[in-house]
Amino acid sequence: WLSFLRGLVDSDTLPLNVSREMLQAHSSLKTIRKKLVRKVLDHLKRLADEEAKCAEERKEGGGKEGDKENPKECSRYSDFWKEFGRSIKLGVIEDSTNRLRLAKLLRFRTSKSPDAPTSLDAYVSGVKLSARLASTPCVVVAGRFGQTANMERIMRAQALGDGAAAAAARAQRALEINPRHPLIKALLARVESDADDATAAESAALLFETALLESGYALDDPKARAGSEH
Repeated sequence: WLSFLRGLVDSDTLPLNVSREMLQAHSSLKTIRKKLVRKVLDHLKRLADEEAKCAEERKEGGGKEGDKENPKECSRYSDFWKEFGRSIKLGVIEDSTNRLRLAKLLRFRTSKSPDAPTSLDAYVSGVKLSARLASTPCVVVAGRFGQTANMERIMRAQALGDGAAAAAARAQRALEINPRHPLIKALLARVESDADDATAAESAALLFETALLESGYALDDPKARAGSEH
């Protein structure tokens, strides 16, 4: 995932009179690789923290003071994310050792910040649970430009409704999660223990489909769910 990184490392611990295969397996090379990854992550975190601090200062100053002093200093991580965000996402998948640190560097567009991606921590801290989420693990709601459950039912009943339109409508749904619900906490614990936990994946799918039904939406394939329950 660090394919975007280019540089030269000066080391006097690597043997020069061995084959390339032996060199790649040398312990010093593994140490160098580990330290390089750590330095890159530290640098990216510093950029992200500086940008967050700038945003907070602008917010406290009414969005005016300091806006034009060092505009580049306040958008260095955003600029990096635009260019190499995919690499960070790939790192979350590939690098299990640094997955948690990389996850904090992820940025997401939300309905409140469509033009300025935000971190997951910042998003969660700013979310207020709706009344429907007070006693349930998750609910499905219509996205900003999506259709309500009732409108989807009407569209399904229309003879002229096509598959492309139905798929577009499904893409506009939003899943709201209650992070304080016991089921969500238990699911998170299982995933943190084993990212490939099949039971966790099945439980997540069941929670989503239950939320669909409780929110008034229809399952895309009811027969498949009925079969899995048996």
